[in-house]
Amino acid sequence: MKKRTGKIVGSLAVCMAVLVAMLGFATPAGATESGCNGWACVKVYGDSTWVSTVEARTNGPLVVLSFYGHFRIWGPGFAFNTPDQNNSWSILHQRAINRHLPNGSKVCSEAYQKNSNGTYTRRGLPCVTIVR
Repeated sequence: MKKRTGKIVGSLAVCMAVLVAMLGFATPAGATESGCNGWACVKVYGDSTWVSTVEARTNGPLVVLSFYGHFRIWGPGFAFNTPDQNNSWSILHQRAINRHLPNGSKVCSEAYQKNSNGTYTRRGLPCVTIVR
């Protein structure tokens, strides 16, 4: 009986060591996520809740090749507009954030097409959720 108990305890110890090693080296879910909606796409680069860069671009070439207007990129504690310009599907707009964002917060990009009368029409609002 003593020999069998020793094998069971030894096996359990090995299993626990493997489990601890796996959990200890597990990496958190990354913040690098992306999404598209309408004419706009957003991509967030980072790790867990650390966000290094946010990128906005046109959802092309299949949805729209280009539009004249701007992107608004925003999230907790930051918001900015790109200049009005011709936004072809190959142009990327990037903004350095370089900080932790709250778990569950949203980072979004809006595409605004400039109309002939000077007003704007929103053409997309994709968002990604930052998670640990």
